[in-house]
Amino acid sequence: MQLIKYFSNSILITSLLLGICFSAYAHPMPNSVVALRVSETYIYAELQLPLPELQLAVPFDVSSGSALIMKNSREELQAYILNHISLQSPDAENWSVQLEQMNILEADGSPYRELVVALTLTPPAGTDTRNFTLNYDVILHQLVTHSAFIKVDEDWENGINQEHPVEVGIIKVDVRTGRVFPLAVNLNEGSMWKGSVAIFRHGMEHIRLGLDHILFLLTLLLVAPLAIKDNRWTSFQGFKYTLNRFLKISLAFTIGHSITLLIGSLNLLPFSTQSVEVLIAFSILISAVHVIKPIFPNRELGIAAGFGLIHGLAFSLSLSGMQLDLQQKLLSVLSFNLGIETMQLIIMVLFFPLLLFSRSEKGYAPLRIGVSFLTIIVSVSWIIERISGNENAITMYINKVFT
Repeated sequence: MQLIKYFSNSILITSLLLGICFSAYAHPMPNSVVALRVSETYIYAELQLPLPELQLAVPFDVSSGSALIMKNSREELQAYILNHISLQSPDAENWSVQLEQMNILEADGSPYRELVVALTLTPPAGTDTRNFTLNYDVILHQLVTHSAFIKVDEDWENGINQEHPVEVGIIKVDVRTGRVFPLAVNLNEGSMWKGSVAIFRHGMEHIRLGLDHILFLLTLLLVAPLAIKDNRWTSFQGFKYTLNRFLKISLAFTIGHSITLLIGSLNLLPFSTQSVEVLIAFSILISAVHVIKPIFPNRELGIAAGFGLIHGLAFSLSLSGMQLDLQQKLLSVLSFNLGIETMQLIIMVLFFPLLLFSRSEKGYAPLRIGVSFLTIIVSVSWIIERISGNENAITMYINKVFT
């Protein structure tokens, strides 16, 4: 009995320790993070530095209010950062290190703060961005218990994005010598094909997890088999009629979101993310009401295309922030859109047999109205959440079930 108890306790303690270790590696506070976004001609780097540890390493104040730190210590911080990071190519040539911006990030409801520093790292002419030595000892030169986690969170040619970053290494003080050794970084050679395939998969995943986009399209398609008479939905109009309307509505939505996906991805149109998200929820609400009682009779194609423009802006958020050249950006838009269309087509093929159930008006009407009422509840909950910025009971449940 004692032996069983001993092993049970050992397993419990080991599990807890492993959980702590994995949690620390996933979000390594109070250590630093260096996130690299690799492009063909330069690397965009983001340093995430915990302020309490940074204060132990610098002789000036970084523990007061965030605004005060930025006002009084900005120049000293810039000089300090640039003095403690450098890169060399394999032939020992120095890279250019340009500090782009700095700000202090404060976690909601937590005293934890970190300095976020954006850098542009440019290799010498004729040198690639995939092989270099990183000399880095920010904080480390004074705090021997500190570590810096180095990761690549964007490398288009290798199919790496911020949702699935790749760890490169950890820089820390060598206990035996007391030195901080440089980190040799050797990234795999990528290709346009790898990048395009990864973005295609990303587009499929975006739709698979994008319940709001799916719900809008499927709600509109619920009335594809029906015609309107006396401002009311009539019965099933036949297989050919249903298929024709089904394809036209889907195509209209595709054309709409493809246009703004391209515009938004190229950053040609500034827009408020919150406004777009609210409008998407509103588009679902309008579509659900229309399914109960026609409010835009025989104009489903225009509605699908019009609201498709709004949904396309939301799609573009996945690409607009990537560090890509024009060729990569255009290929990404094409691949991402093909991924969206592929997953959309799969969902539609699975959904189409349900529309044939509309042959039975007695069975289909309650189903159509029931689904619409549920969709109205969900869309109103999304509108409230996206305006207020706070989850409610319904959206909390949806997020838990569908993510």
